[in-house]
Amino acid sequence: MKIKIASLDNLKEIKSLSKQFGFEINRDWKGLIFSKSSKMFILIENNMVIGFSGLINFDWNNTIQISNVFIHPDY
Repeated sequence: MKIKIASLDNLKEIKSLSKQFGFEINRDWKGLIFSKSSKMFILIENNMVIGFSGLINFDWNNTIQISNVFIHPDY
């Protein structure tokens, strides 16, 4: 398994997993991936995304929020 920073290449697979498992279906995944104030990470095994999560930085109060932790139920 490896962890990588999510990119546009992963967006389709993230959206598909979100829809398939009813996880944050209306979430703006593209916005989370491309925002300057956030980072999204993916967990990969056998060239397949099996998990994802994000961190959102809030400058106004100097905090970080963990966003959307998902692990494929088979794992």
